Amino acid sequence: MSQSLCIFNPNERNTKNAISRFSSIISAQYIGQKAKAVGLIKRRVNLNPNKLVLSTLSAVGDSGEELKIASIKARYSAMCRSGEDMYYKPFHNRFRSEEFTLTMMDLFCKLQQKVAGTIDNPAVRKLIGSMNQSGIDIDDIYIHDGSYWHINGALSDIFPGTRTAEKGKGKASKAKNQYSKLVDTNGKELTENIGNAEIGIQMTWSLRHSCVMSLGIGAGTENERNYVYETSSKKVLHLFDAGYVDFNMYQTIENSNGYFLGKLRSNAAGTIRSCRMGKLDLTKMFSGKKLSDPDVRYYLKHRSMDLNVEFKGSKYRVIRVFSKKDDKVQFLITNIMQSRINANVITAIYKLRWQIELRFKELKSSSNLRGVNTRITNIIYSLLMASLIVGLLKTLVAYALEVKMKIDPSSYKISIRARNWFGEFIKALTAGNHSKIKEIIYGMAKSKDSYTKERQSRKKHIELKTLKSTITFILKGLCATGFEPVLVES
Repeated sequence: MSQSLCIFNPNERNTKNAISRFSSIISAQYIGQKAKAVGLIKRRVNLNPNKLVLSTLSAVGDSGEELKIASIKARYSAMCRSGEDMYYKPFHNRFRSEEFTLTMMDLFCKLQQKVAGTIDNPAVRKLIGSMNQSGIDIDDIYIHDGSYWHINGALSDIFPGTRTAEKGKGKASKAKNQYSKLVDTNGKELTENIGNAEIGIQMTWSLRHSCVMSLGIGAGTENERNYVYETSSKKVLHLFDAGYVDFNMYQTIENSNGYFLGKLRSNAAGTIRSCRMGKLDLTKMFSGKKLSDPDVRYYLKHRSMDLNVEFKGSKYRVIRVFSKKDDKVQFLITNIMQSRINANVITAIYKLRWQIELRFKELKSSSNLRGVNTRITNIIYSLLMASLIVGLLKTLVAYALEVKMKIDPSSYKISIRARNWFGEFIKALTAGNHSKIKEIIYGMAKSKDSYTKERQSRKKHIELKTLKSTITFILKGLCATGFEPVLVES
């Protein structure tokens, strides 16, 4: 069982009125209309859909605790006036319903379109313009990656997992989640293995618009590459890690006038047709050899090597790089063949992929994208949507601080300090209280030391561990004629 959401950004943008863009995102009226349309509101159940959504988003957005339906119910009760509250059982029934899941999915899609239509990172836009001038005709840079939740083992038939339970939740949860204790007729304890269940979340992230462009939800055993085809028809540069190696997928991207840059697996064994190291031509030395050949891997291994390699009859550009972190040689594969873009610039472009790792870190640490121990799939989907909605709202707040207040916001600080502002913000948002939203944004700007980026060390800039330094390095390499930048590997 899997679900895929492909979301596309509208062309219209307005960056001048960043704060006013909040006014039509999620209103109580819209939530009520959607809840009625999908059947979430039942005549026999006294449910307030707006407060249900509010209590869920506030529990996800400003709490670092493990999510439980009981804690969401407590928040819902606190919002209700006398006579509006409901007992736990009917509340749980509505929370687990498919109608609530559909409502949350609709809110996520609506908010995603708002973010994609509002945010247009000027630094990334400048980078894309420079790449266009260098012959790489793209409109955006898409980063693909996945995350995995270990869920209740009773769902192993629907969501079979591949990773160990210890990696996902630890030994205590393994004992609780992987096995159920039974007794026979004599009272002797039995243990039954009920399987390892895992849900896979495959995300396509837009570097230019700072939001999700495509989302896949399925079993942990599903092929993550299947979700890439959803976005392969666009004029973009796709960035992958080693889990996405697929030559059919590469061909599909090429046929759609797109570009890709990814890491090859350690056992890659294509045949070398040409080889350069800087201005030195080493083709005679390495032509006909495999990438797995020790001579290819260890010859001056600390220097980048630019290769033309044949895989199954198709030729691709392969960059050999040395990773200090892993203390070994790695290979990057791409269809960017322009000679003007040297190997070090290609390597720096790949470093942009780190942005999705940071995004997952923020979602897990401050938006509860950590999974939930339940046997009900609708609850899993609804809480996943809630985590992504909260992440998008925090992204919009960071953008408003940057554009309207002219500060350099830290999305991580904004996320982890959400307890100070998120609850009031989400209430003001659904109530359409624009003055309160403005007050919250201005208040955050006044205490900007709590929400702005820390000054990065010179070492981090040299090693391209910040987005700004990485983009600056790439621009210099693309624009300077005959310039051969030196990349310091981390």
